[in-house]
Amino acid sequence: MIVQRSLLVTLALSSALCAQPPATQDQKPTKQGQKGSSFDASAWNVTPGLGSGAGGKFGRRSPARQRKAQADEATAAAIKKALDWLKSQQDSASGLWRLEDQPDESRVIGVTALATLAFLGDGSTLRSGAYKSEVRRSMVHFRSLQDTTGRLDKQHEVADIDQVLGAAALSEAYGLSKYKILKKNAKLATESAVRSSPKGSWKFTADAKLDDAFATAWGAMLIMSADAFRLDKNSADAHTARMLAFLDGATDRDTGLAKREIAWQWNGRTLERTPANHGLAATAAIALSRWSLGQDVAEFRKAIDAVVAQPPLEFAIDDPEYLFVAATLVRTCAPDKWKPWSRCLGSVVKAQNGDGSWDPPASREKSLGKVQMTALCTLALQSHYRLIPKHDENAGK
Repeated sequence: MIVQRSLLVTLALSSALCAQPPATQDQKPTKQGQKGSSFDASAWNVTPGLGSGAGGKFGRRSPARQRKAQADEATAAAIKKALDWLKSQQDSASGLWRLEDQPDESRVIGVTALATLAFLGDGSTLRSGAYKSEVRRSMVHFRSLQDTTGRLDKQHEVADIDQVLGAAALSEAYGLSKYKILKKNAKLATESAVRSSPKGSWKFTADAKLDDAFATAWGAMLIMSADAFRLDKNSADAHTARMLAFLDGATDRDTGLAKREIAWQWNGRTLERTPANHGLAATAAIALSRWSLGQDVAEFRKAIDAVVAQPPLEFAIDDPEYLFVAATLVRTCAPDKWKPWSRCLGSVVKAQNGDGSWDPPASREKSLGKVQMTALCTLALQSHYRLIPKHDENAGK
């Protein structure tokens, strides 16, 4: 059974400040003497979707700031410190965040996307919020990077996962900020990301040998966002069918868990063996993908039960990608289990540095970096209020 959903996970956005683009037919002429900008609050926009309760039957979008009461004081303080630290790390001229100790900047799109995602998850948009300037700087650069094919770097060197993150960011920023001028950018970026997934799954990079469960989960969320904001309905429907076929093949029918071959690949890492939590990570990612694509929860209940049964109490801080995916899945699809499961997030708060950042695991210091680590931990903590459980009929009222 497939049901239509909108993206309840606020995604991310990427990149740096550029010259003001020329006025287009999508922009309302500015008054005499008024400074024109593609991101002025007065810019004309009639974007459908968000204003009419895009969450539909399975939940409604609601400003995150109205939901923060669901996070305890320690968690709320940790999120604020983390966002302030991320703000301090953004290059004010370009709007970019970079991986520490990675001078080739090969992941700069994804790093910037995840950092901005944390701001969007807090309720800031291009129009409003405590971090709207940071979001705006990133968005303007995203537009300047995009080529005519939709890729977010003109040299076509960006990793597939980063193209997916950037496309989802553009889609969400377009809808959440209600900026019609972003629709073309979001549509092109989404089409480019989908073209890199001909069989319904995503690899971390184009030359990777194995499918990547983490990248595929983000791809599913991108499809959901594009569908919610009416970017490309026909393409989204066709790709949804391919993705569901892939997910069926990647799942053990008897246990509901991810098959071993996909559990070996996680966020660009190929492991010699699969730790217990790593298998759960792929399982959570597949289940979240199914939910994002509109499958009824009953069809992947075994996977949800497996994730709920083993909160990452001891290794929560060691695998922030899993922490984010699992928190998103449990909060959305098993809200009645959220409170006991979410106790593992307390260890994340305790591990935070005094300046608001989180240190990556020693084995991943160079590949992950503080910015990605901090953004992912922040997103996981924001699950307390950012996500609206599907059965919460009063959410957003």
